[in-house]
Amino acid sequence: MRFHVHIARLGVACAFVAAPASASETQAPLHTSATINFTRLPEGHVPFPEMKPPAHIPAGEQLAGFYLTGMPPDQERMMRLTNAHMGISYLLTTEAAARTYGTASFTGNEAAADTCLADGAEVARRRGMTADDTPPTWPTRNTSQLSFQFDAPPTPDSQPDVHAIHSERFVAGVDGRATLELVDAWVDGRTRGVRLLNRSTLPLSRVFVGPNELEVFAARDGEALQVVLHTGKTLPTPRFVRDRVRQLVVTLPEQDIGVSDCGHLRFALRAPPGEGQMGTVQSTAFLPPSDEELATLGDPAASDHDMKLFRMMRQRAFQLSISASSSSADPHPIVSVSLSWLGRERGSDF
Repeated sequence: MRFHVHIARLGVACAFVAAPASASETQAPLHTSATINFTRLPEGHVPFPEMKPPAHIPAGEQLAGFYLTGMPPDQERMMRLTNAHMGISYLLTTEAAARTYGTASFTGNEAAADTCLADGAEVARRRGMTADDTPPTWPTRNTSQLSFQFDAPPTPDSQPDVHAIHSERFVAGVDGRATLELVDAWVDGRTRGVRLLNRSTLPLSRVFVGPNELEVFAARDGEALQVVLHTGKTLPTPRFVRDRVRQLVVTLPEQDIGVSDCGHLRFALRAPPGEGQMGTVQSTAFLPPSDEELATLGDPAASDHDMKLFRMMRQRAFQLSISASSSSADPHPIVSVSLSWLGRERGSDF
């Protein structure tokens, strides 16, 4: 397979389209980079609001996009048998997912696949305990669902039941635009009550598209760069490959790691004069079969269709890096995106 590069200027946007190639082209190295015009990015802000957590939230308080449910019957039975004095609540982002959680009809949080949740309780507790001037941010460890444990009954030493939860919903627009809908809320794991804390939006512009339709969106937040990685949805791949592609991991500054299983991942890069920061993704590109190979697959409803399709696909490791840097002479950060292969193309691992 060969990737053709298409460059269009907003800053710079690159897209990769798989095309048949000869064996020599398959092994050719790929080093692609783009420089983004920081001043032409849409501007927004990801707030971290002042936090004064309530002692509890009544069960009657609810908020769209935050749906809590208790333990499934089998788990409750196990808790009783082991005499565990604790309860667990689960937070999901759709009402249907919460209603069917723990049942045979539960299919995950697919209906809200572009909604991520992060528990900011630890960040809130640490705020004000350090002399660092860096503004606090929501964690970059995101998931499609969260769980909360609590003592049953509570004791004087019990941890707080109320958690500061951050929700991000990616909404695709047109012409390379998108929006991140941000909602912060207090969530009471014991009562399952939810109270709105803050609501905002972040406008985004697509600046790069890499293998697996991995989209890079960006916005400026003051002099900080907000980056959103978003996984494509139209790859002609088996579901288990799509699920694997959706697992995003990025290495961030200060030895931090960002992870997500919900279709997108946001992180911020800050580059004061004379400094720079970078986020790096290492993943595997799944290259689709040719049209001739696809024609031999047969009935898409056959039980072995997905496995046959997977075996026809080729894989190749790649690295995608997004950086922001500036010198004392730069009025704004210099933003770059670079992509390179990390190894040779290989067959499936099944």
